[in-house]
Amino acid sequence: MSATWRAAVIGRWTARIAGTLMALFFLAFFIGEGFPNIFRLPWRESLSVLALSAVVAGLLLAWIWEGLGGALAVVAMVAFMLLIGMRELPAGCSWCRRRSGYCTWCVGGGSGPPGWAGRCLGRS
Repeated sequence: MSATWRAAVIGRWTARIAGTLMALFFLAFFIGEGFPNIFRLPWRESLSVLALSAVVAGLLLAWIWEGLGGALAVVAMVAFMLLIGMRELPAGCSWCRRRSGYCTWCVGGGSGPPGWAGRCLGRS
């Protein structure tokens, strides 16, 4: 057995186990709380529930068809992130401070490379 083939087998089984655990974690919430009535939710939340369900379906589908399942999971996760508002990337210190009280993108107090102290890394 070559090292490349062994690494591929280890990677596949790691992904299968991790995907199954994520799917079980997701399903535990629906078993405990019940599947939400998507017709009573606002449209964005309804689509978010459907996107997360598609992620779980992709993770489980990847057991049989790795490419198709992985593509479905990635596309559904991107859709979910866009639906919940992750499309807004940090635009600088004001964005971070409004949400958390401090800027997580800044290297403060001279702890970073020379000349970076207080510079916001979130600015483009």
